[in-house]
Formats: sequence, structure tokens, C-alpha cells
Amino acid sequence: MTWVETMPMCRPPVSLISIITTIHLQNPDVIYRRGRYNIGNSSGITYNANAVISYTKSWGKLDWQAILGAEARQMTTENDGYTVTGFLGDGQDYLSYAVQYERFGRVRGVRSTVRTAGVFCNNNLSWDNRYLMDMTCRLDGSSLYGKHERASSYWSVGFRWNISNEKVHSWK
Repeated sequence: MTWVETMPMCRPPVSLISIITTIHLQNPDVIYRRGRYNIGNSSGITYNANAVISYTKSWGKLDWQAILGAEARQMTTENDGYTVTGFLGDGQDYLSYAVQYERFGRVRGVRSTVRTAGVFCNNNLSWDNRYLMDMTCRLDGSSLYGKHERASSYWSVGFRWNISNEKVHSWK
């Protein structure tokens, strides 16, 4: 005997789709979690200022170039967003059709301002364009560096020998 023969003819067999639909309609928690819409906004503005001055002087075969400069910057950013759920139909694809915020969710956002300032000095010495020395130092301060160390210094020194400018070589 088959399953169709055991069922009374006046009642159609129950399909799996109708069982799932019944469960969904009887359990609103399932409906309220259907679909998800994430939205976020971001904006920001940055201000920059810098000043540079340079000086060059020659004394016979010795050349000196100095560059002094300063920079300042402020960056302000704002971000916010949230997630909504509970779309009752597939054609509902905008956030106002949602039933609720995401479960245990909330509106999230952050606003930050970062300020930096720095000064620098570059010096270049050259003797007869054969022997060269570069010296650089910089002092940077930032609101990102931490409470007790708001500034940090950097420096470097470099030496160079232009062997091609030596008088003993014939390629000149």
C-alpha cells in the first residue's frame, strides 16, 4: 500500500513548503531576523600648513645648502552606521522596510581628531663636487604618539664620493 492510498481523498497531502511557511508565520522571531541591511556614513576634513626656507652659500670649492621647514596638520573624521533586519518580503530592499535593529545591535559611531606638527632641517656640504655630506634632523609631534611621549626626533647623516669627478680618471 502506498502513501497516497492511505491518505483520505478529501484532503491534499501536506507539502514541505507549507510546513516551513507555517513554522515561519507562527514564529515571529524568525521573520524579524530575515534579511540584513548595513548602512554606514563617513566624512572628514583635513587642514595642512607648511613653510620652507632655503639658503645656499659658496666659498671657493665648498658649497653649502640649508633647508629649514615646518609642517602642521589636523584631520577630523566622523563615521557612523547601523544594521537593520526583518524584511518581510524579497521586494523590500530599503532600510525603512526593516522591522528592527539587528539583534543585540546598536547604532555605532566614532569621531576622531588627529593633530601633527613637525620641524625639519636639511644641510648639504660639497667639496669640489667630489666629497659630499648630507645631514637631516626632524622633530615630529602628534596626538597619536601617546600621553607621555608627544614628540619624537629623527636624524640621519650620509656621505658620498663622486669618484667620476676625480682628476686621475680619463673619462672626464
